[in-house]
Amino acid sequence: MSKSPTAESSRKPVATKKVASKVKKKPTVAPVAVKKKAVTKPVAKVRKAKVRKIKDRFAMPEHDFALIAKLKERAKTQGRVAKKSELLRAGLQALNLLDEVELLAALNRLKS
Repeated sequence: MSKSPTAESSRKPVATKKVASKVKKKPTVAPVAVKKKAVTKPVAKVRKAKVRKIKDRFAMPEHDFALIAKLKERAKTQGRVAKKSELLRAGLQALNLLDEVELLAALNRLKS
């Protein structure tokens, strides 16, 4: 019997079993001995002792306050903003560098 073309198309395709592909095993790698570095702890930062600030009040003549304002303006023109306390502290440091004769001369020049 000859098969008609319509008979062939009505057949269901035959399911074929797929052959499972071989699973390739990954090559085993021997663990490499890793040398551990000696762990060093960070050295704690040494903090400077906090300098205690002492508030004090004192009186100065008006011309000394004007002089402070003038010095603040001079510092500002040089690009440095200065506070009154900074100027007073800088003056103390400058006086500390003087010898006794120069210190007495500076004190004698003060107006009361």
